[in-house]
Amino acid sequence: MTKLPSTRKAQFPRNRTARKPKPALMRLALSSFIALSATTLAQAHAHLVKATPTPGSIVHAMPGSVELSFSEAVEQAFSRIDVTDSKGRDLDAGKPVADARDPKILRVSIKLTAPGVYKVHWRVVSVDPHRSSGEFAFTVAP
Repeated sequence: MTKLPSTRKAQFPRNRTARKPKPALMRLALSSFIALSATTLAQAHAHLVKATPTPGSIVHAMPGSVELSFSEAVEQAFSRIDVTDSKGRDLDAGKPVADARDPKILRVSIKLTAPGVYKVHWRVVSVDPHRSSGEFAFTVAP
């Protein structure tokens, strides 16, 4: 005959108490979690910090380029800047170029021919590699 395992419950001392985590260790773990979460959130997306021409501005001279500055470095190869006129015609002259001294800055040449409202639409991939996009308009006055 085969012997079946016992169905008796294991005997443990009844006066044994569970160990409680130490407050200092819990504070350290919590503060580490918060610090790491804040760092991840702060670096989640490249945000537009500055643009030339300035969004919503009225300029009196035809700009030769649009320059966008972001909150973190962006991948030039995966980023776009499109400039269109009020009829939707594409006026940018090719792909954006990253600034040699600052990888947070992208520039695209544009060929504006007349006063009017121009729209800038940008899509970038940051080095972390999150995507972000946005648009703004500026006006060239006569």
